[in-house]
Amino acid sequence: DCSDSCNAKYYLCVFQYSHKLKQQKLQKFVKRLSGNSQLTNKCFKFSMATLQETKAMTGFEYNCVSPIGVGNIPVVISQRIIASNLDYVWIGSGSVRVKLRIDLNELTQTFPHFIADIT
Repeated sequence: DCSDSCNAKYYLCVFQYSHKLKQQKLQKFVKRLSGNSQLTNKCFKFSMATLQETKAMTGFEYNCVSPIGVGNIPVVISQRIIASNLDYVWIGSGSVRVKLRIDLNELTQTFPHFIADIT
């Protein structure tokens, strides 16, 4: 369930391919988002969605997922992307052979998202 973006079952993370997603950093961010300091780490289980879950939730195949058009799945953008001061970024398009080039300001101003240190 992703109806509560501060306590969702799934999060779509946007980060540079040259960096690795750090599960502990994501967990720490989501734990803070929940606003409940009483929750222990045992209350949080992070793993990548299966190929079947990804396809069912987004309609996209593996390695094609885009933060655009994913419904109510909360999007977390790596602060490294924001800090890089890039004019544009490349994101998934729904096709393995095609990536979308999008203005970074347009991405961050048009689509709801969180910014966090996740890499």
